[in-house]
Amino acid sequence: MCTPANPYARLLAVSCLLFAAALPACSQLCEKAAASSRDSLVNSTPAVQSTDFDTLVDHRWSGTLTYLDYTSAKNTTIRSTLRVRTAQPASGIWTIAIGYDDEPHANAASELRLIDAGTAIKNGDTTERVISRSQSPDAIEIVTEHAGTDDQRPATIRKTYRIAAKAFSIVKRVKFAGSDDFIQRHEYRWTR
Repeated sequence: MCTPANPYARLLAVSCLLFAAALPACSQLCEKAAASSRDSLVNSTPAVQSTDFDTLVDHRWSGTLTYLDYTSAKNTTIRSTLRVRTAQPASGIWTIAIGYDDEPHANAASELRLIDAGTAIKNGDTTERVISRSQSPDAIEIVTEHAGTDDQRPATIRKTYRIAAKAFSIVKRVKFAGSDDFIQRHEYRWTR
């Protein structure tokens, strides 16, 4: 290697050598940072915890269902009850029984089951993908989406579950194929 006589030229030459030597290390550092960022995005997928719905178990819940009647284009409210059971706490499986005081023929029950490490909820025959889960000191909010039909039309169905110690709600919003906006289809609100 040729060493320049001028001290500034020498400093420049050494700096260039150090930079050239450091360049591969910097490149590797950037690659590691990018991989770490990708991993954290994968690991930050919202997931429901197996205890999230356990607050609801073995209580008598009463409230209302408010739904959009497509025939009249008006909201209708009816009384509703809720019972939630689980075979085992923290199992990630719950039986949800919804009753209608004034329309008992419409009473129904379904099983909620966490799947794919809590990133989806199997609700009867439907798989709802979890798109967000947030927790405050007062409540847990879980938002899911799935493709389905509403009013015999293809739609994206978005449900928001809000779980608190003494209140529980499920809001169903619908975005029909070809539309940009969600409309609120119905809302259950129960308290104990």
